[in-house]
Amino acid sequence: MLVILFFILIGCDFFAATTITSTTPTTATTTTTSLISVPDISGVNESSAETILINNSLIPVIEYLYSNSVDEELVIRTDPEAFEEVDKDTRITLYVSKGEWPPIIYSESSHIQWYNVSGSSGDYYSFYSPEISYGMIKIEITVIYNSSYSMEWMDDNNDGYGYGSASLSSNLSDSVHLWIEYENRTISSGVEQTITIFCDADELGVNKPTELYTEWCVKLDNESYIIQVSFDITW
Repeated sequence: MLVILFFILIGCDFFAATTITSTTPTTATTTTTSLISVPDISGVNESSAETILINNSLIPVIEYLYSNSVDEELVIRTDPEAFEEVDKDTRITLYVSKGEWPPIIYSESSHIQWYNVSGSSGDYYSFYSPEISYGMIKIEITVIYNSSYSMEWMDDNNDGYGYGSASLSSNLSDSVHLWIEYENRTISSGVEQTITIFCDADELGVNKPTELYTEWCVKLDNESYIIQVSFDITW
């Protein structure tokens, strides 16, 4: 009886020593978010454009702009732009045409700042508040430069119009063409002259810009030179 108990204890110790505990392997799960390409709905009517965005799990937001090139109630463009990839439920601004520009829109007030006028101090300038006529932003300015240098307007076509660029951004990104109608091609120190600048509001992509940054191209001692002028505008 004692011997039997001995082997039973030995057997129990053996199996206890060789017991293996199994574990169930875990599988890592990853979540992927699929992006949505913004559909190209330029030229589509407002109602259909909204439906297309909703069907693509996007949220339409409507803004109305005058446009001389896109018929009333049709989409001019979107923001984000067509074919950009965005997340589900992203808000997409639909810029919808409200028809052609009216003859005139006057601003309420504005402020002007001048930069980079070489060798010039004590300049005098006055200007009429900006206006928009049939989609063209127009600002008339009377200026007397006190520069010690001789400058003249860049006018490659010799047609009475200089040129430059205009932008909604201070770094002049996405700039558009600026026309400069001048009174005298030569910019002489102490001599008053009136200039009028024009740019296309449709090209800027906004009906009533509250900030407008411009660069005017002139010749300074036969070298190309830039005069920077900016405007803060209240409509």
